[in-house]
Amino acid sequence: TTYKDSIAWEFVVQKSPVRWSGGDITVTKELGEPVTITRQLVNNSGFPNPYHLHNIPSWMGVSSTNGIVPNLGNVPIEFTFGPNLGYGSYDVTVTDSTIYGDQPLRIHINVLCHSPNWVVNESMFQYSMNIVGKLYIDTAASINPNDLVGVFVGQELRGSARLKQLNANTFRVFLTVYSNIENGEQLQMRVWDSSLCNEFGQVIEQFTFASNSVLGTVNNPVTITATNQTIQQYSMKSGWTWLSFNTESADMSVSNVLSGLSPSPNDIVKDQTSFAQYVNNDVWFGSLDTIRNTKMYLLKLSNKDSLNHVGYPVPPGINPIVINAGWNYIGYLPQANLDVNTALSSLNAQNGDLIKSQFSFAIFDSVFGWVGDLTQMKPKLGYFIKLGHIDTLLYPSGAAPAAALILAEDASQKFIPGQPEWMLNINRYQYSMNAVAVLANGIIDSIGTETALGLFKDNECRGMVQAVYSDLAKAYVFYLSAYSNKAVNDSLSIKVYNGYTKTVVTVPGTMVFEADRIYGTLKEPLTITNDPLGASAAKLLPVEFSLSQNYPNPFNPSTTIGFAVPVETDVEIIIYNIMGEKVKQIVGEHKQAGFYSVVWDGRNDYSDVVSSGIYIYSMKAGNYQSTKKLTFLK
Repeated sequence: TTYKDSIAWEFVVQKSPVRWSGGDITVTKELGEPVTITRQLVNNSGFPNPYHLHNIPSWMGVSSTNGIVPNLGNVPIEFTFGPNLGYGSYDVTVTDSTIYGDQPLRIHINVLCHSPNWVVNESMFQYSMNIVGKLYIDTAASINPNDLVGVFVGQELRGSARLKQLNANTFRVFLTVYSNIENGEQLQMRVWDSSLCNEFGQVIEQFTFASNSVLGTVNNPVTITATNQTIQQYSMKSGWTWLSFNTESADMSVSNVLSGLSPSPNDIVKDQTSFAQYVNNDVWFGSLDTIRNTKMYLLKLSNKDSLNHVGYPVPPGINPIVINAGWNYIGYLPQANLDVNTALSSLNAQNGDLIKSQFSFAIFDSVFGWVGDLTQMKPKLGYFIKLGHIDTLLYPSGAAPAAALILAEDASQKFIPGQPEWMLNINRYQYSMNAVAVLANGIIDSIGTETALGLFKDNECRGMVQAVYSDLAKAYVFYLSAYSNKAVNDSLSIKVYNGYTKTVVTVPGTMVFEADRIYGTLKEPLTITNDPLGASAAKLLPVEFSLSQNYPNPFNPSTTIGFAVPVETDVEIIIYNIMGEKVKQIVGEHKQAGFYSVVWDGRNDYSDVVSSGIYIYSMKAGNYQSTKKLTFLK
């Protein structure tokens, strides 16, 4: 018998002279902590090589995404992982593209939650007592020494302690509680579960302060039982906030859920079809009486405020949300941040479907999925989604809870340092529209992530975003959200900021604001040109017929109805009562292609003011017909 040994060799041929130095990036950081890591792009060849970085998520800052690596030299690239990352793990592969191929850099980020800052100033109090307790989370005894128990009177912290491990199976919490009243104050306990990165808002047991007393012993501790009701914390600026609730309490009435606010008379909360106004003494009055977890709400406050909602987490996997064709206000049910493609995976999304938050948006593409600057959906934010068909959204189950996220105030402001006009306060505005745009050649010398596109009303910034590179468009793209308090016909000027030269170019022409409109698509973005018509007048014409929801709604004494006509045609808009009887024709004429609006003053064809109630308005233009409801209140 003849034996022959064989040896197999495997190897990788590195064709590119430009490669990453320093290895892959692994970062463990606390929630809210900014971290910057540097890696080098090294060029081992004898001639300069261009580089271009792809697949950069919105939560990652990069010092430079394109440029030249000098021969036998290197370029340092700084990666910044900022305070807006939620609790959890993140994996991404950033790719450097050169003429020789792609060079991957794998990045893993692990964001740890941190416990509340429950520290008591003992010198502020005269009396104290002690509690020795055994902590339960529902029916399970806690064995995590990082779990934290806080004792409160109202909102004032009176004591706190972490669990202490006495032996392999014994854990106790030793609390010292303080007061300036010798006896009788009612104590409330709150529990921070560090393994879930979550604060539980209800403890079953009730305790009363008694100076110099001791409750429980090591061998016979008192029980401290936290139910899995959690505390969701919201922080709102004055103006408009889009929000939703992923916890449910026994009383979900508007007045109860919003009872922690300090609103002013006539502050408003609204969903897609109803609203309530604040009167006084925690009373909200109107057609909206119950907060539902599956819906988004728009809250308008006169002053900055905050709110805590205590309730049980809503199981996302058993709470389907029906999505109608067109626009829908939807709540976000999971307790954790989710990638937008994961969160919306149950939908049979089609090209051109759109979802947006108050701050960003994404459009669906059949190849690339949901694409835009909205990359993650987050607890407590509200979302507005537009589908071309009826569908059902069922969020994934089983995701790890997020840290006690607060509606980030910094997300509501955008600005460019050193440019005072480029300061956007999103909360000021009720309406938004979106655009997928690119710059034509000749506006500025070079375009990169330092380039910003802005829309302005006089000197007031109404929208701004920096460029990101799109593999789909093979160009730098601006995913622009713009804002207004006029639902239609608000003309905005266009400006481009060149981050390399620190200069601003004003583009001729204007872009017309229409609430919830989208200019451009992923495959055919809106081209901002330098011709006298500005952003290509042909592209600013409507691409389809549309009839907008009236604003305000309900209304008194008048309301505005917007509509769009993509081609020259006859247009007719008629108001009907709920019996189908004609009330008034408000449009009946030949229209050129464009965006229009018309005001109805609540009067019929005989100039009489109509009765309070629900009315129908219908638009006919060529083969197009659309009908919507409006409400008139006296």
